[in-house]
Amino acid sequence: MGISTKEAATILKINPRTVRQRVKSGYLVPLSTSPTLLFDDEQVYTLQRREAAQKVLRNVNRPIDMVKESYILLKTGVSLETICEEYNIEEDSLEDAVDLYKVQRRNILRGYGLGDKKSPDTLYENWLLVDEVLARLKITDSHVVYNLSIDNDISMEKIRRAPIKYIVNAQSFNNYLGDVKGEILYTSKETEEEIGLNVNQIDKIAKSHGIGRKLRSGSKNSIYLFTDNERSKISRLS
Repeated sequence: MGISTKEAATILKINPRTVRQRVKSGYLVPLSTSPTLLFDDEQVYTLQRREAAQKVLRNVNRPIDMVKESYILLKTGVSLETICEEYNIEEDSLEDAVDLYKVQRRNILRGYGLGDKKSPDTLYENWLLVDEVLARLKITDSHVVYNLSIDNDISMEKIRRAPIKYIVNAQSFNNYLGDVKGEILYTSKETEEEIGLNVNQIDKIAKSHGIGRKLRSGSKNSIYLFTDNERSKISRLS
């Protein structure tokens, strides 16, 4: 039988107009549209659960968006179990938040002019948002991503002129990560908190022994990223 737009709005705690916007954006698929919209109640409750899970993750006090980071970690080979253990997140909540984000990012990419409603999901999976790459590298300076492109480490494509928007080829980014694509990476600051050395000491050891990945930022300073094993190695060398 289904539930009405008004009933769906009550469950989602939004107004009926916003429910219709959710349909237009692909978050809800009605059972029928004539004479009125009717929805499967399980689908509505699933959306409610996903929105709640995403809200919790986005309220975590971290400089990097946890939802985007979790999506890109999963996409680049880090297991769900590893992510949940690292950040103390329940698996069901993480899956719900990421499932909702997949729809959100598809809409963002469509807004940039990539594909349309008839395009297969694989089209969107082949590309990454710059913000997603930043989240995977745990940084906020977009110059790092553009520098990776300039150095031919990753492949980028301009898809909108005003304002300019770039997307990153997913395979090229996986190739850049290489044998660490299935691991969580840590900044020097995170490493400082883990092993007790300050950032300057950590970066000096990393530079001297060729440990970690060195990224060029928009400033004169470089940024280092390490795997967990590399952090242990730095600790032993200190």
